[in-house]
Parts: sequence; structure tokens; C-alpha cells
Amino acid sequence: ITVGTSGKDDYNPFSSVTIFHNGRFVIKDISGEEGERLQYRAIPSRDYTQIMLPAPHTKITINFTSAGDLTVFGATLSGDRPGLFYHSIGNNGAAYETYNRIGNVGAGISPLKPHLVIISLGTNEAFGRLNTESFTRSVDRLVKNIRTANPDALLLLTTPMECQKSITTTKKVKVRGKSRNGRKGKLRTVTRSSRSYTVNKNIAPLRQAILEYGKKNGVAIYDWYEVAGGQGASSSWISNGLFANDRVHHSHKGYNLEGRMLYEALLDALRTSD
Repeated sequence: ITVGTSGKDDYNPFSSVTIFHNGRFVIKDISGEEGERLQYRAIPSRDYTQIMLPAPHTKITINFTSAGDLTVFGATLSGDRPGLFYHSIGNNGAAYETYNRIGNVGAGISPLKPHLVIISLGTNEAFGRLNTESFTRSVDRLVKNIRTANPDALLLLTTPMECQKSITTTKKVKVRGKSRNGRKGKLRTVTRSSRSYTVNKNIAPLRQAILEYGKKNGVAIYDWYEVAGGQGASSSWISNGLFANDRVHHSHKGYNLEGRMLYEALLDALRTSD
């Protein structure tokens, strides 16, 4: 496995590499960018192997062996500088139940030793049959799974903001065709469809369910629905180019704004706690 960084990466160069894996991962040797053999210290664990290097590097190649099945999930790099690590898991179309079906999400993120776990789900559930009781049970199951495996981590749930869904309407209309000689033909009936958009009304009750769950179970909530503008926000975001064409996902500009506002909210919370 070759691990490298570019000059613009914040963690360039690095002096520590953590390989996350399932199965036995035995390092034979490590070489540098020029192929030179490097000194290192390996700290094995059940779910990961940490590699400590005596000097910083921008690229290393890890030669390893494995007995039996091995799955390598990824790597974390560190330059031993102050700051924080931000890890993101995201799958298109995922809902709370998607991660519940995996069953071991909490155990999977435990090797990262997280201080804060942010769960931003709920939009996709709004495009199915609305059942807030079932939704709340799904939220509870995932929260408990993460809390059990990461008892020292703080949890933050975010509510989904208002979005829109497409509606396709069809109607039968009469049209007159043309005959072969160019004259008007007979009237015939055809079906034509048109697409329009409307606010997804399922978002608001799901947002309320998350708020009530957080209050009842002592879980912090970032009410993104309210922060983004509340009811009617989707139209404003669309007119300002902050939504993608599907009116569900954000544009690049919109995601940057969402991330910036969450970042500032977290900083405000830290300043308040001090």
C-alpha cells in the first residue's frame, strides 16, 4: 500500500499513519519516496495498526502480509501538529435504517476515538411513507448503537432543512396530425406529462420528531431547519443558487454555506462552555 500527500494538503508531511483494517495486518517493511528502507514503530490493535515514523514524509510504501481474510478500510495521517481530525461517512439515499441494518456502525467508528459524532440524516425518509413513530425508533436505535461503543463521545443530531419534491402530472389532449399530402389529418388523443415542484411536507414532522427525541433523551440538536430559514426556506435557497437542480441536494455553494454555519455554531458552543 502506498500512502502519499500533495503539497497543498494540511497534513503534509506526516509522521504517523494509522491503517484501519479487519483481519491480521503484519508489516514486513516500509520504504520512502525514493525506495529507501525506513525505520518505523508499529503499534498493532484489533481494528487498526498505527505506524510511527522517526521523521516526516510525504509518501511511504507499506509492504505487508496477512493470514486469512483482510479488509483495509482506510488510513489516517498525522503530522503531530495541533488541530482536529474530521471524518465523514456518506451514502446517497441513506437513512437511519440504512446504518441500522449495518448493525455495527458504533463499533466501526470506535477506533477513531471520536470526541464528537454528528448525525445528519432524515431527508431521505421524507420521500417515503411518513411514520414518525417508526422514524423515532430508528433514530433511537442508531444513537444507542453509537453511544454503547463510544461512551465518551458527544452526540449531535441535525434536523433536515426544507426541500422540495417533483410532481409529474399527465393529461390527455387532442392533437391534429398531418396526412401524407400535407393536409390536416384527423384529431387524435395523446397523453402529455409535465413536471412541477412543491415543498416536501414530510420534512417538518420529521424535524419535530428529532427535536422531541433530543429533548427527551439528552441529545444535543442543531436545528438546521430553523437556521436555514424555516418554512419557505427552500424557495429562497433555490433563487440564490444554493440548491441543485433536484431541489433536494445543495449546490457546491450551498454545501459550503451549510458547513460554514455549522462550524460557526460549534465554535460558539465551545466559547460558551469556556
